Amino acid sequence: MNPNEETMVTKVIWKAVAVAMIGTGGAMAQGSNVTMYGIVDAAVEHQGGVASGDATRMRSGGLSGGRFGLRGNEDLGGGMRAVFTLESGVEVDKGAASDPARFWNRQAYVGIGGRWGELTLGRQYTGSFLVLTGYMPKHFALLYEPVGTVTTSRVNSSFVYDGKFDAFRVRAHASMKSSLPGGAGATHGVGVSYALGNGSIAAYYDSVDGDLTDNGRSRRRLFGVAAKYKWEDLTFVGGWRKTKADTDLGRIALRDRFWWLGVAYRVTPATELSVAYYRNDIRQRGPATDIRAPQQLSLWLMHNLSKRTTLYAAAAHSRHAPLNFGFGGYTLADSKRSQTGVAMGIRHTF
Repeated sequence: MNPNEETMVTKVIWKAVAVAMIGTGGAMAQGSNVTMYGIVDAAVEHQGGVASGDATRMRSGGLSGGRFGLRGNEDLGGGMRAVFTLESGVEVDKGAASDPARFWNRQAYVGIGGRWGELTLGRQYTGSFLVLTGYMPKHFALLYEPVGTVTTSRVNSSFVYDGKFDAFRVRAHASMKSSLPGGAGATHGVGVSYALGNGSIAAYYDSVDGDLTDNGRSRRRLFGVAAKYKWEDLTFVGGWRKTKADTDLGRIALRDRFWWLGVAYRVTPATELSVAYYRNDIRQRGPATDIRAPQQLSLWLMHNLSKRTTLYAAAAHSRHAPLNFGFGGYTLADSKRSQTGVAMGIRHTF
């Protein structure tokens, strides 16, 4: 990003802040409100197994990606409400927008809700991602969870429904497709969870059509189940996901089975220790069928200094693939078969 772009982004941010403050002060009498929120998260990480040897770097986002957002709602009466969210990613180590080409890159949606649930339109998280967040060992942490292999995270031009009915919760999404050459395909999916005493179970389905080519569209289908159980100071989570992906020519692109297990122990009211194991059994990738299964063991130690500030340390070791299975820019030297990373960081929410 050049200096002119940085200046423009800064102006946009301050204008957004001003609008939020004005909106909060002028509209509260009408039953509406606007909230500014965000996460600032940075860590120092050391990793081995890269082409240049060992590497140490500061990175943005350890437990959570940096973000700045505006969230609002208005009471429409009769149990109805209007809602919106605008959320931009922030690279804390660089002081830059995480996507210079799309300012509100994380979320941008508006909708309406009531006793029947909530329906929103825009760029937003998929139904399956929203459900699975509660069943991942560290809720899709950038350090160290292979989040890119589990499900689709966000989609453009989408409709998302969120409804809660006693112990059941349903979250579904569908996005519009483009008929233009190279245009994105449609997506749809649903995630359902059911609370059972100290635990809960969930199931989800995702369908993603790729960009339009002269041959058609690639297709990817995901199906998975997950469970969570809390016993005294221990919380157990686990899940399984199946993928079937084909190229635009109808050939096999990927067939795999991904699963994970995790446990968190509340050492003190302010301290938590977590460990998790992830494995992806790849049955076929293109024409290849004899593929070693990527695996990763991850460990986290978190200590809350307050309700908003957390110190953390994390470590992970992967086999037959880069850390996070390559998600988040991790690479593995050709001569290596495993990779280890350790990191320490701090997260503050506001």
